[in-house]
Amino acid sequence: MKLFLAILLIFLTSQVNLFSQNLNTLKEKNGFKKYILGSDIRQYTDVAAMEPRVFGSDTMDHLYVGLDIIKIGEAKISDIYFQTVDNKICQILIMFDFSYFNRYDVLSLLEAAFGKVDKQDKRNDAGFINRHWSIDGIHLWYSYKNTEPDRRHILLYTSQELLNLYWEKEKIKNDARNKEYIRDAVKKF
Repeated sequence: MKLFLAILLIFLTSQVNLFSQNLNTLKEKNGFKKYILGSDIRQYTDVAAMEPRVFGSDTMDHLYVGLDIIKIGEAKISDIYFQTVDNKICQILIMFDFSYFNRYDVLSLLEAAFGKVDKQDKRNDAGFINRHWSIDGIHLWYSYKNTEPDRRHILLYTSQELLNLYWEKEKIKNDARNKEYIRDAVKKF
């Protein structure tokens, strides 16, 4: 019995270490392929500035314009967008060509690379998958939704520190715009 408990304890400890090592891989990679969170966006010759485009609550301001066809497993990536603050990458949004058949391919590769997620979205049915990995302010979110109006198949890498800085700067800009609007409104009377 003691031997069984010792083996069980070793097995459970190794599983915790395995999951921890996988999250450490996320921390070490700190981004997608050569695109590193916190790096200067201007160093990438295959990325171009674009008019800001809003996806949910995220505003992307750069786009991958390279000619390479990039895949994760068999899932072809259609677009890669970047959100920056002070020319530093704070988010990387990867959009896949929408395909019902590749969602589990991407998910199984993510789980092999970074570990299985303990907490999973309760709506995990045939039309919805949502997973989140996080370590030391680095987040990776995978989402697949096969229902209208919000069909999506995406990965989102985030540096929480830089995203917080982005939102602080946006708040300052919005406060300045609001003060200017009020000042102009008062002049009209």
